[in-house]
Amino acid sequence: MQYITQYFAHLGTGFAVLLALAGCVYGFFGWRIVRLLILLDTIVLAGLLAFASHDSAFRDALPIPPIVLSISVLLVLPICAWLFEKRAALGFFGVIGFLATLIVVVDLTPVLEIRIGSAICGAGLCMALGLTMYRQTTVLVTGLHGGCLITAALAILAAHPTNGVGAAISSLTTSYDFALPAGVLAFSVILIAVQWADLQGNESAHAFAD
Repeated sequence: MQYITQYFAHLGTGFAVLLALAGCVYGFFGWRIVRLLILLDTIVLAGLLAFASHDSAFRDALPIPPIVLSISVLLVLPICAWLFEKRAALGFFGVIGFLATLIVVVDLTPVLEIRIGSAICGAGLCMALGLTMYRQTTVLVTGLHGGCLITAALAILAAHPTNGVGAAISSLTTSYDFALPAGVLAFSVILIAVQWADLQGNESAHAFAD
């Protein structure tokens, strides 16, 4: 959790509230609006690439200017996601599987190779599940996405102990070493359970109608 508080705390409590709301949308309604969520993530990715253009090291590492890359991503990926939803969803599954696994293991081991290897395994597992159980994997991945966003929001609030919520979170969190993975897992499980019940109810209703 200290990584999030270090790099994103300056964004303020308002940004944390937006993250928490976005996490709830992903976590509660993800399987119903997965195409829109993929588009949203694409726009965010393009924005991050444009923001990274201010970093000279990042600019030098790319063969083209970052702003050109971000515009290309913003123009191409949303169209591909809209036209080829399931193929784009597989990429979405892989990215979220990678990031969610990385967040969980980042405080558990200092070895970079283990972190990256675990994240790659998480991405591959999510993509493999998406090929065989598309709807169920959508529930899993969007639940993980929502859990990560809500945990990030709480970490940002914890970095601002001057407000009541931040002070409460800081007092409850005695060690940051396991707070981040525990938060991601706890919120993800809750969100996945809610979505799973919604999915099962929807499938039961369709089966009864047929």
